[in-house]
Amino acid sequence: MWGLAFRESDSVLFAATPAAGGGTIYRIDTTAAEASAESFVASAGQPNGLIVLEDGSLMYSDFGGDRIVHVDSDGTPTVIGTLPSPNGLLIDDDGTLLALAYFAGEVWRIVLDEDFTEVSREMVGEIDGSIDGIGRDVMGRYYITDNGSGRLLRYDGDFGAEEELLTGVASAANVAWGQGPLV
Repeated sequence: MWGLAFRESDSVLFAATPAAGGGTIYRIDTTAAEASAESFVASAGQPNGLIVLEDGSLMYSDFGGDRIVHVDSDGTPTVIGTLPSPNGLLIDDDGTLLALAYFAGEVWRIVLDEDFTEVSREMVGEIDGSIDGIGRDVMGRYYITDNGSGRLLRYDGDFGAEEELLTGVASAANVAWGQGPLV
């Protein structure tokens, strides 16, 4: 699995699996008596960086296809942009998309309109490494994993003041946190 995203509104878990010739994004109803995975997006490339958007739709990065894809509620994918080896994705507080270019070590801020068409983009950070996952805390700090060097990094809201929080980790990859359903 290269990516997981949970849609709280209906307790659906999306799971991405890369494969040569086209990976798959699966949809899993976690409330079903017998949970089973069904194909949601076939031929998804090398899906990674899954995120669920406010409207319940899905977005993912296609690492090998150099593209960022939006998937509507019916599972129909639409390419919304390109980026070399895109990986981690994050919708920031202002509604813009942050996307990581893995090998280039670049953080891009992409403005999308209501139809998920790219309006503009700006590189907002350069990191020495192979950057994989991105998250943001309530204080506005960003957390990024450097897969190639096995580091967890923290940045201020302007992607300055790099701080190494953890080093020497094999395959430092995705970043995710949050509160799941309360039982």
